[in-house]
Amino acid sequence: MEEEKGQAGAVLLRLPRSLKEELTKHARREGVSMNQFCLYILSREVGRERSPLEEVTGEQPGRRERRIPQGKSRMSIITDILTSAHSPLHIAEIVRQAQERYGVSLDRESAVSAIAKKVKDGVDFVRTGPNTFGLKSR
Repeated sequence: MEEEKGQAGAVLLRLPRSLKEELTKHARREGVSMNQFCLYILSREVGRERSPLEEVTGEQPGRRERRIPQGKSRMSIITDILTSAHSPLHIAEIVRQAQERYGVSLDRESAVSAIAKKVKDGVDFVRTGPNTFGLKSR
């Protein structure tokens, strides 16, 4: 494939409409352009060292262990972290604290998606910036 001058690294993709709509939706939810979102997804997948199962569950194949403390859902852990922070946090910090404080491996994309749904529904959470969330005033 020959690159045109001035377009180093440019790639034209023909996507099914449904995939383009899904990518657009996720990029908007993340607060970034579709180009930035696609670059993130592609670079994450190309550099992946873990299997798809590990990406989704955070577990290695054949090694199932309880990761969430009894009686705690992932959303309650996220709520606890935001409550103790007393201010909005970026998702990377939420994920780090979940691992550090609870020994729970949160999947970043799943956590963002779940919190964004709560934001959209007007339940408990607010988005204060790209991938940055806080709790609604009570």
